Amino acid sequence: MTLAAEVAGLRAALDRLCACWREVLVTAQEDAPAELSAAQRVADDVSEAAGDLEGAMSALEIGSLADTAEAVQRAARSYHRRLRSFDADAALRRALAPHGPEWRAWHTALRTGVRHCEQPLTDVDTALLRCWREVAGSLTPTIAALRVVHEER
Repeated sequence: MTLAAEVAGLRAALDRLCACWREVLVTAQEDAPAELSAAQRVADDVSEAAGDLEGAMSALEIGSLADTAEAVQRAARSYHRRLRSFDADAALRRALAPHGPEWRAWHTALRTGVRHCEQPLTDVDTALLRCWREVAGSLTPTIAALRVVHEER
């Protein structure tokens, strides 16, 4: 494939991830039954990662694969550490436990949405890797030529 084709695949994968993430953002921000600091922290984390993903899209639009990858990695770290990890989920469950069934329902909806983002996130990682492989492949003749020049010295 060509780099242009791989970037198109990355754009499509990133679109799917952003769409999935927007659903989680709605759950985190708008579907919470009431104000609660633990829920607000989750909403802030989801919002921050959404901003990173929007930044990734913007970077991709201007052709900066490195900035795209960096923004995706920030969102992925947030996803894994603050939303998907056992410790983060257990802390949220403990904070929500005394607040009734509506909070348990919100938590279940949030967890379901977060889990639905896992495959789109993996797809973006795979698409980024494919892009980097195309970039590296285009550099191989240059690297080989540099090696020959170095060996001739």
